[in-house]
Amino acid sequence: MVSIRSINGGVLLEVEAESLAGQKLAGAHLPQADFSNCDLAGADFRNADLRGAQFGGAQAAGAIFHGANLGGAMLAGADLTGADFTDANAEGANFQGANLTRALFRYSRIGQCNFTEAEMQHADLSMADAQANFQGADLSRADLRAANLAKASFIGARLLGANFTDAKVTGVALAQAHTEGAIGAPAVGAAGGGGRKRRSRAWWRFWR
Repeated sequence: MVSIRSINGGVLLEVEAESLAGQKLAGAHLPQADFSNCDLAGADFRNADLRGAQFGGAQAAGAIFHGANLGGAMLAGADLTGADFTDANAEGANFQGANLTRALFRYSRIGQCNFTEAEMQHADLSMADAQANFQGADLSRADLRAANLAKASFIGARLLGANFTDAKVTGVALAQAHTEGAIGAPAVGAAGGGGRKRRSRAWWRFWR
């Protein structure tokens, strides 16, 4: 039996299992749950209420957070390789130093999030509301197409081969960023413009 406790120590839910890896927790009401350093690989938190939850140091590769509410959650240092945050609300969450390689953030709301020093190679942020802090993060080959990046900070970030096509880049900060091979990125050292004109959808299926 695994007890899921809140950050205050109270029991929120008991799961009949040896660990939470791969467990189905879709739709669970777990605000301020403490998952620090837990094994959550492949766990399904689809549409769960995880506001203010603690995931620091958790091993959550492949976990599903599709449609979940992660507002203000702490995920710093967590292994979230390939995790699915599609359509999730994670506004104000802290992903500092997390491994988000190949993570999915399509259509997600990640405004005011802290992604400093995060590993986000090949992450998919297409069409996300991502007015966030990406300072020092590695977003090499990340998909940022049609994302709202207005006033986001990429200072010192690695954006090698990232795709900014049709992204809203008004006021984006790119000082000291590495943008070699990036598609549609505003000039380093200058605030971004209002986004690029729409082009045919044909490019969507060809870029990888």
